[in-house]
Amino acid sequence: MKIFAKLIGGFAVVAAVCALVGGLGWYGIYHTREGLSDIADTRMPAVEGLGLMMAGLNGLKSAERTMMISSLTSADRRHEVKNLSKRMKILDDGFAEYDRLAKDTKEKQLWGEVRQALDLWKSEHHKLVEHVKKIGLDDIGSLEAVLVGRKLDHVRWVSELEKSVVRSEKFTGQLDPKLCGLGKWLAKYTTDDKQFVALLKSFSGPHQRLHQLGETINSKIAEGDYAAAGVLVTSKVKPTLVEIEGLFDKALTYVKADLDDLAAAKTIGFGSERHAFSAAMKALNKLVEYNVELTSQVTHETEASASRSQTLSFVAVLFGVIAALVIGYLMARSFSVPMRRTVSVLKEFEMGHLNTRLNLKRKDEIGEMADTLDAFADNLQKETVAILKGLAAGDVSYTIEPRDAHDEIRSSLKTLGEDLNQALTLIQNSGEQINSGASQVSEGAQLLSEGATQSAASLEEITSSMGELSSRTRDNADNAQQANQLSTEAMEAAQKGSAQMQQMVAAMDDIRESGQSISKIIKVIDEIAFQTNLLALNAAVEAARAGQHGKGFAVVAEEVRNLAARSAKAAQETAELIEGSVQKTDNGASIARETAEALEEIVAGITKTSDLVEEISAASNEQAQGIGQINQGLEQIDQVTQANTASAEESAAAAEQLSSQAMELRRLLQQFKLRNATTTIARAPATAPDKIAWSAPEAGAGWQASEEQLAAQSAQADDSSPQIALDDSEFGKY
Repeated sequence: MKIFAKLIGGFAVVAAVCALVGGLGWYGIYHTREGLSDIADTRMPAVEGLGLMMAGLNGLKSAERTMMISSLTSADRRHEVKNLSKRMKILDDGFAEYDRLAKDTKEKQLWGEVRQALDLWKSEHHKLVEHVKKIGLDDIGSLEAVLVGRKLDHVRWVSELEKSVVRSEKFTGQLDPKLCGLGKWLAKYTTDDKQFVALLKSFSGPHQRLHQLGETINSKIAEGDYAAAGVLVTSKVKPTLVEIEGLFDKALTYVKADLDDLAAAKTIGFGSERHAFSAAMKALNKLVEYNVELTSQVTHETEASASRSQTLSFVAVLFGVIAALVIGYLMARSFSVPMRRTVSVLKEFEMGHLNTRLNLKRKDEIGEMADTLDAFADNLQKETVAILKGLAAGDVSYTIEPRDAHDEIRSSLKTLGEDLNQALTLIQNSGEQINSGASQVSEGAQLLSEGATQSAASLEEITSSMGELSSRTRDNADNAQQANQLSTEAMEAAQKGSAQMQQMVAAMDDIRESGQSISKIIKVIDEIAFQTNLLALNAAVEAARAGQHGKGFAVVAEEVRNLAARSAKAAQETAELIEGSVQKTDNGASIARETAEALEEIVAGITKTSDLVEEISAASNEQAQGIGQINQGLEQIDQVTQANTASAEESAAAAEQLSSQAMELRRLLQQFKLRNATTTIARAPATAPDKIAWSAPEAGAGWQASEEQLAAQSAQADDSSPQIALDDSEFGKY
């Protein structure tokens, strides 16, 4: 059987095993894909939809809690109401995502419970939102208390004014409408409710008129017109107070409506809506748990199918590996045994052992290769080796004919024999000329060696001088580099000191600003002490009116007055100390700025010095590098000169040896047996040629031959040397 048929059969078996393994793998992947498809197409979207619904419900519940905060501003409350639509959309998206999926009987039942609970919750949620939307005021929780407090403040204010008139004393209450409690509150309170804003603006007229009446009454008391002051209280002040109280009642009624809506929203949010929300979340949790259970069931089934497929695939792969190993072993053994024998025979051939033969009796391509290799060894041993043995014995007279135009071995042996015959003939004729020229080369090389030795000595002295100059220049460059480094470090230190001085100036400015801020705070403390003193006076008056029951309160009021006086005195002393500290800080900042300017000038000077030193350092480095390159060039020239000297000495020795070897070469060539052995070699005269005179123009400048002596020697060589006519085409062969 041919190798091709064996390989096709073996690979067909392996392909069948691979097809079996692939089929089993496909079967397992198909069933696993069904389980994964159920998880990806049904279970995961179901869990995702339920998660969106729960996230939407939690977001809506969080927004409801925020909307019911009493201190919330109307803008924030409207923002939360606006965000309800986005969070409701999340709930609706989750609802739609889950509603479109296929469901079993139990899942349909649980989904119906969820839908019913969501409908109930949405109804309660909409009721809560409607109440919240009606609330338009900011900080509704504290607004009612503020209005009641400001109302009582003005009732007390009128009462104190009336007492001052009865006692014929100057009224000490607040007369500026912008500085009283109501005026300050109206100035800073803001709301988006335009109707309530208009109501608050209506306070301006009667409130300002009331405080102006207080100033007028004080003027009457100061003039001693107590009766006119009493008439103003009765006819003007009290009616104005009644008008202001009516405005307060309207504002409180307006606020009460928002408080009622907030209370209703809280009742729903913490009552029916909360129960509906809990029921909806409970139903959703049941549905989520059921979906998780279904997902776990499908996952277990898929894992079991994958495990079965894995086992079958392992068995099939194991069977395929065993079959492939058996087939591979049989085929490898069928090829490796004869190939090892072939390699062994080729190794014998490589070592020159041509007696070994394969002698394989096979009818495939390996058998044909073995027969051809045995035939090749026979031809090589009988023809080529025999000719090579003759060449080794000096016999170049063999003849061989190629079998065809492509027989490279026999063609090469034929060409080798012809070329050797021609070459050895020419070599014998040229050996005599080599012997004559070797003597002349030897004498010239000796003279060249002496001149090169003198040049090398002079060059060594120049190289030594340049080395000392390069060392001193390099020392100067290193010193300049160190000076440059020290100048740079000084400049960096000066810059650092200048930066730190700038930081100190900035820090002193901060201290001055802090002192000014503390001074303002002390003024505020002084005002608080003043107001406390006034309150203590009022408390003392009220204690006096209370009689026996107010004595203890009068003692407390007196202590409060003493504390207020001490606070005012301490605040004044602290303010004086801080003002002195601020002045000293300004003086220190001025001195620090002048010091910073001086440091900047020092930095500028050091910078210029550093630049000059850096330029000097760069110039010195360049000089050192230039001298170093010159020194390197001289060293290279010295090395070349030394090499030339050594070469000249070696050439002289080689020329002498060449002359002796030429004689030996002629003797050896006469041992070869050539085809045309009739060639005669003309011999040169035994006398050696005249020596060539060399002249040295200058020491170390080289050596040259006299032109006249060279011409005469050449003519003598032409007359005495053997004449051999050679064609250029013959030289091209060798």
